[in-house]
Amino acid sequence: MFLMPTFKPIRFILVAGAVGLASWCGVAYLRFYADVSLAWAANGLLVGILIVAATRNWPELAVAAFLGGCLARAANGEPVLQTIGLTLANILESFIVAGAIRYRFADISNPTQLKKLSQTAVISTLVACFVSAVFAVALIEHDRGRVWENLLQWYLAHVVGMVVIATLTLVAFIEGRRLVGSPGKRLMFLLELLCVALVTAVVFAQHRYPLLFLVPVAQLWITFREGWRGVVLGTLTLAIVAGVFTALGSGPLYAGTLSDAERVVLFQLFIGVICIVAWPVAIGRAHRANLVQELRQREAQYRLLAGNLRDLIVHQRADGIRLFVSESARDILGCEPMKLMLSGCELVHPDDEARVKDALDRAFQSEAPEKVTFRARHEEGHYLWLEALAHRVNTGSNGMAEIVYSARDVTDRVRAEQAQAESRRLMQAIADSVPAVIAYFDRNAVCGFANKGAGELFGADPKVLIGSTLREGAGEQVYRIIEQHVIDVLCGERRTHERIADIHGTPHHYEFTLIPDEVSDGSVVGFFALGYDITERKRTEHVLKQMARRDVLTGLANRREFDERAQSAVNAQRRSREPLALMLIDVDHFKTINDTNGHKAGDTVLTAVAKRLQSCVFDIDLVARLGGDEFAILIDQNATMESVQKVAARAVGAMKRPITVDGKTLLVTLSIGFALTTNARSVEALKECADKALYEAKAAGRNTYRVHAGSNSVPLSSSGNRRYTRSG
Repeated sequence: MFLMPTFKPIRFILVAGAVGLASWCGVAYLRFYADVSLAWAANGLLVGILIVAATRNWPELAVAAFLGGCLARAANGEPVLQTIGLTLANILESFIVAGAIRYRFADISNPTQLKKLSQTAVISTLVACFVSAVFAVALIEHDRGRVWENLLQWYLAHVVGMVVIATLTLVAFIEGRRLVGSPGKRLMFLLELLCVALVTAVVFAQHRYPLLFLVPVAQLWITFREGWRGVVLGTLTLAIVAGVFTALGSGPLYAGTLSDAERVVLFQLFIGVICIVAWPVAIGRAHRANLVQELRQREAQYRLLAGNLRDLIVHQRADGIRLFVSESARDILGCEPMKLMLSGCELVHPDDEARVKDALDRAFQSEAPEKVTFRARHEEGHYLWLEALAHRVNTGSNGMAEIVYSARDVTDRVRAEQAQAESRRLMQAIADSVPAVIAYFDRNAVCGFANKGAGELFGADPKVLIGSTLREGAGEQVYRIIEQHVIDVLCGERRTHERIADIHGTPHHYEFTLIPDEVSDGSVVGFFALGYDITERKRTEHVLKQMARRDVLTGLANRREFDERAQSAVNAQRRSREPLALMLIDVDHFKTINDTNGHKAGDTVLTAVAKRLQSCVFDIDLVARLGGDEFAILIDQNATMESVQKVAARAVGAMKRPITVDGKTLLVTLSIGFALTTNARSVEALKECADKALYEAKAAGRNTYRVHAGSNSVPLSSSGNRRYTRSG
């Protein structure tokens, strides 16, 4: 740590003079420019002096600063009590900041503590300036309306002064003559400061806000190049240039209709932003320089300890000459280090030579370290697996590139990895051969294993699925459907669900089972997903279901399907009171057709009748074969007397066309009876009504239809000219 001179009178005079001069300039500027100060420099100067001085000298420095501040204010004509009070407020502020820093950091020049030091300095500055502002405003403020305005002006001016001047003072004490640049580079540093000043002057010579961003850019540039001296001198330079232009009525701060006090506040905030932007860069640069220095020290330690490590350390040139081989070669390879240093002593397995050569070539050409695993021959004749890490070092005196690599025996690890890889290959082969989807997911639903079936399901290579989430593989739409199952299985519950997936453009029905993966303590660490393609099973079930409800000969609904649909229609009618119609149809003289022409002809006739009946109704109507030559038509939507009669008439008319069977022409007719009601008590009651109408149609000579609606049945001719009456 830098210590002040031990001759106390000289130190006392210097501190009093420096603080007094800075205070006098601040008060003089305050009186000159609208009663508002841009930055109070005296406190920052005192903080810098206190931090670098021994704490035992602080009382003496406090007295010197007090006298200097009082004399400066007295010279500007301030009242005595106000002079003493404000000077004490300034000294209190400076001692709070310096005390906080010295309390936490014994050595402020330690680069490893730079970040924490900056944090402490900022926090203590904000607190100390607020305390002094409250003290000062309470002492001198008589106009209650301007309390907050004066408090803010004092606070901002002291914060800016503390940040800029205290940092400048500390850097000046630490850097000494290097504050204005390293020897041989000072002219360049001065040119950099000149560039910052010129950029600031150009910006503040006009009145547009957007150009303000150029000033932080210039400050960042000099900070990046020069570090802390760039921060403090660059900020000081731009603050002086910007302050002069602003005081002369020029610059972006005059773009709007602002008061002088408001311009000062904006100017202070602008300087604060410059510091906020530049400080992290300076801290990062200093931290980087410290890391570089530590790296160099560690490299020296590495060279010192290389010979004592159990790993094999080799220093080699690009032409293959080994400059150093560690003593561990004796333990690892069973041969003397000097033997390995001889040219032509190659121990790499022939199958690995090309790979090792490529790795070494990359290591010689790149700064990045290069890792390679290879087999090396032991002195006793067997081969070991070595893992080597090579990196290029500084070029030797002959200009040839050199590398240093360390190698360790990893035979056991490689053999275990090979066994694990073979086991995984076998497991993958077995899983791929199983006609199922097999996958494993961890607690975050990240895929850890997938077989060929899973790849087909997700439409991707199973290797690509590894590491991706179930949401990514399945897609957002599918994942929303199965998300609850995933949540349940991760809670320890086994879940099974079915869904349809598109495989190569064809829909497939899958049944999935999610099984939790529980460890010994009962916690769930993931889950297994097993899926089976049950498309054929579903298709078979559908066929069987259709067969159970369809007539084999005609393809129409059978009696079972008819009874269920009729019962549903009756139940629905009880709620809606909509009309419901049922037709019962018999093929006239079918027994004669069957006996005369054979059962094959009878089947042909029944099939033709079924097709013609189906063509007479809408798709929503049900046509069924109840057995033998008995058919039925159920109309449960939009059924009216007129529409049902039209269906019956179309059915009778459809049979006028003859049916050809084995070259014979057969004329087939139908007898139809139907019931229309809005209050069917039951299916049986409805069928009974329709059956009565059918009986009447047959009694009327067949090839016609009759309607049963209430208690009356209406005779209608087969030609379609019909009359009817309705009961009630």
